[in-house]
Amino acid sequence: MTQKTSQPKGKNFKLPVQKLSGKSLKTKTEAFRLKHKKPPTALVLQFEIDLNLLLRNKYYLIGYLKSGTGRNTTFGKKIIIPKEKEKETTLTLEGDRIAFGTIVVPYKKLIKLLSKNSTLVFTPILHPNPHAGYDINGEAFYPSPPAAPNF
Repeated sequence: MTQKTSQPKGKNFKLPVQKLSGKSLKTKTEAFRLKHKKPPTALVLQFEIDLNLLLRNKYYLIGYLKSGTGRNTTFGKKIIIPKEKEKETTLTLEGDRIAFGTIVVPYKKLIKLLSKNSTLVFTPILHPNPHAGYDINGEAFYPSPPAAPNF
């Protein structure tokens, strides 16, 4: 008699697709320039979790404009990146854990991405080690520093 074997199925984890218009980013950039008297050099993306939901937790991406490095770093106000009404992206995890890291996108890179499309589209992706990153207008961005290969 043969015994049935099955591969372990990964757990599903959902993240929303989010969009930020170029117009909104320019408005926030001008506010940053006026307040801090210097232009931003990067957009720092972080994950935020909403613990107020009854059925499950929701994770999504937020951002902060930043200028400078080290002790001279200046951050702007939190930027809420609106969630799209489309279906959430389902990521299949091999295990029980996923790492969320900070993603730093140089401001010049954002402007280059906006030159191709007037909206920044943030699509979640999962990397093998496992950590969550984002595809922004067709270009992959990874957390910095990436998660260790094994927990």
